[in-house]
Amino acid sequence: MAKALKIVELGDPILFKKAAPIPDVLHPDIQTLIDQMIETLKHANGVGLAAPQVGVSKRLYLVWPDPVATTAADIRIVINPKLTQLPSPKVRDIEGCLSIPGMRGTVSRHQLVQLQYQDRTGETHSVTLRDFEARIVQHEHDHLDGIVYLDRISATQDLMTEGYYTRMEENL
Repeated sequence: MAKALKIVELGDPILFKKAAPIPDVLHPDIQTLIDQMIETLKHANGVGLAAPQVGVSKRLYLVWPDPVATTAADIRIVINPKLTQLPSPKVRDIEGCLSIPGMRGTVSRHQLVQLQYQDRTGETHSVTLRDFEARIVQHEHDHLDGIVYLDRISATQDLMTEGYYTRMEENL
């Protein structure tokens, strides 16, 4: 079984660097990294994880929109992605980030996106994603371009602590 990696936190320069393409997705080091990122995502109870968040500046991320109802086999492995925002309304919703523990923020994201990517076997895929999965993909894709969700908030009033968010969710 692969080992979970340490998640880098806000302040680490790698989070603000544009990640490099992966020329050989079948390289053993990339395959090991994927396995380690899957373990890290499971261990962190997250819905997405980008390679820069584990200290590797490569264009790779994982998407797991429903870790409760699905298994790790359902994690989407996204390598060398191209993301296109499709004509759709922007929706404001609350996001968190494994690299920014203790905080949440309200971010506007496109409701509908087109994602082209390679999977871990090198096969190319093109999918249209909407709503929550589209939000996750946009968030993780930002990590590959050195952007964190804090760069996308419009005002400090859009920020909240994790504790406040939890209490707010409990009252719904």
